[in-house]
Amino acid sequence: MSQIITRKFGLKVDNIDKIQQIFLKFRDFENLIITGLLSYADDTDFIDRFKRKAKIGYKTAYDYFNINRLAPQTYLELDFKERMKRAAMYYPYFAIRNYLIRKNNLTRIIDLLKVLFLNHPFECVNFIRNGTITRQHLIGIKHELSHNIYDERQSLSIEYLVNHINQLRNLLLKNMVSNIEINDVLNNTLENPSRMKHIILESLNGFSVLRKRHEIKIKADKLLYHLKKFFITSIKRKSTRLFKIYMDKDISKAKSPLLQMIHSIGTDNLSDFKRERDVFLPSLENLADIDLYPLCKDIIDEIVENITSSECPLYKLIAPKIKPILIESIDDAGFLEYIKIKLRYKVISILPDIIFQGTSGIITPVLDSIDLIKGRLSDLLNIPMIKTLTINLPFREQLWKNVSDDSGDLSQSFIFTPLKKSATTYFKFSISNTPRKEALFRNDIYISPPILKLQHRKLILIQPFEQKGIEIPDHDDDIEMGIDLGLKHFAVISIRDKQRGDEIARYFLGQKAIFGNKFNHDDGKFIPLTDINRNIKRKLMHLRSEVRDIQTKKALYEINFPNDGKRQFHIDKTLSCLWDKINRIHLEIRNQLTHRVLQIAQFHRVSLVKFEDLSWSKHSRKAVSGKWIAYHQIHWFHSKIIQHVGQAAKRVGIKVGVVNARWSSQICSHCAKGNNVALNITMQSNKNHLHDYFGTRTGKQFRCKQMLYKDGTSHHKFEIDADLNAARNVSMRPLIRLLI
Repeated sequence: MSQIITRKFGLKVDNIDKIQQIFLKFRDFENLIITGLLSYADDTDFIDRFKRKAKIGYKTAYDYFNINRLAPQTYLELDFKERMKRAAMYYPYFAIRNYLIRKNNLTRIIDLLKVLFLNHPFECVNFIRNGTITRQHLIGIKHELSHNIYDERQSLSIEYLVNHINQLRNLLLKNMVSNIEINDVLNNTLENPSRMKHIILESLNGFSVLRKRHEIKIKADKLLYHLKKFFITSIKRKSTRLFKIYMDKDISKAKSPLLQMIHSIGTDNLSDFKRERDVFLPSLENLADIDLYPLCKDIIDEIVENITSSECPLYKLIAPKIKPILIESIDDAGFLEYIKIKLRYKVISILPDIIFQGTSGIITPVLDSIDLIKGRLSDLLNIPMIKTLTINLPFREQLWKNVSDDSGDLSQSFIFTPLKKSATTYFKFSISNTPRKEALFRNDIYISPPILKLQHRKLILIQPFEQKGIEIPDHDDDIEMGIDLGLKHFAVISIRDKQRGDEIARYFLGQKAIFGNKFNHDDGKFIPLTDINRNIKRKLMHLRSEVRDIQTKKALYEINFPNDGKRQFHIDKTLSCLWDKINRIHLEIRNQLTHRVLQIAQFHRVSLVKFEDLSWSKHSRKAVSGKWIAYHQIHWFHSKIIQHVGQAAKRVGIKVGVVNARWSSQICSHCAKGNNVALNITMQSNKNHLHDYFGTRTGKQFRCKQMLYKDGTSHHKFEIDADLNAARNVSMRPLIRLLI
């Protein structure tokens, strides 16, 4: 068996500035190729030129379009050789190819949506209002797009298809010229006193507060009192943040009323500032009383007039701009402006539902606008642009290997560009002696052409090579592993013998097992390591807390000091560094977790590793899932782990697949054992038919509702860790598909 492994090497170079110029010019040349070729995107012969997926495709396209005549107008003292121009065609070729495939998919979706809206008018409202259509129709569209423009089979996931539909919706909202039906409904609302009264009452009764995680509606007669409390609380919260940011800075010339208040108090201690501020703020409780009913009516009139007078009323109605509420002044005028903005946002949130209830179901101008978008799709779609500084070297003559006996370094020369047209010298890079470097000289390894990448002014060599003659250990086809990925434990593993139907091992892989223990290959247990105490989760939470603070600081600074570009640059740089730290920790968790999973799988001779299929999952809003879960969601991180385990498992001959994740944490694994109804779960399964198999979960503890078997014997109060229960269900369920 052979396997392809990619290694990264840091390259030492003398003149990094000159190297950076070469990379920038190469990227400019790639983008020049893309923009030049896409001007002919509607030509049938042009589309056929990108039919080939193989490496020969970009070579023939280079000759056909005569790319060597192009030259970027940057760094004119550098001149690319012919072979480097051919290398620059590689990424643009596939970028244009993917662009043409996506454009064709969008065109076909438009035709399918037109038919769908005519047959099912309610789908038109769902599409405009929420950017979705029913799953049944999504599956139908997926089947229609089973092949792309080049008659190649494509399997689009539901989420990827929803991404296409949302893109069409955004194009529709931004390019719909007029909408008479929407304007008529809005104008009739203004003229109808009963409808206007309904909107006003809905707005005034739509405010709520959270008490012990329960939403409590605020009555209209007490709304003004609560709005005063909201106003004072907002002043306290924002002034405290501003004080922490600017307590050591000169803010005497600031125009913000909150900064002026901080300057007038004139203290350097946060506790003293809060005490002085709290002496002043109680006077705000005597703010003037305001009649909210006529104020809300005036705001509705203003909103409706703004929507109907715009070029695209539907876009104004569906996608309004919601900005943070600023404190204009700390007095009656500031409080009045605060109330207006609060009421405006509340009216905007409920107005679309009222409007769409007044339509006939299908919005006629939508069909006309869809036809216009279909004809102008080439102009409306964004041109794909290359942003990374990467140079691929597809020609083997561009790579030489030299071992210097004096320095012990590996020197590599790439003839991609001389310093001048007449120059004959080449840039040379060197790789320090490392164990990884020695792998490049083994006889059983075939070296592929490498890739150069410039990142943060560091030159990186990405070298793929194929290793042949790898021996794969024997595996037991009856041993399968189910893995449940979570938050408290990064992974909970259940290993099951299919023939016996029993669990033979279980593992809880938290931060201690991954970073503080060593796997013992003799007995399959973990051995604690001394002098290692890594609290990775605490570090991640601390970094994410810093990210939130810096993001808040950035938003406030842009509001109060919009022209201070230097300070904003430093804030952006700090934020970028924090995200880099978080990404490095995620990468380390992924690598260590993959290593532990494979160690356990090889020890127990596992033949198949099963994960939950999380392709359906998406990011939940804070209002739905709560602040903590919304911020710490790691669906993308889980997918990276699954992908990495699959790639590493292939090298040792272990298969990796996914099972249906529906109700895996709610169904009792003890009751589901051997029951085809409880194991063969699909997206069409009825929860009512599976009621007897569901249990209750309290925190991390799962408890089965059914305490007796059918023959009357006791269940022994089946209680188990909830993640282990999910891992057992995953190990027993049938595969949806194999990943590797």
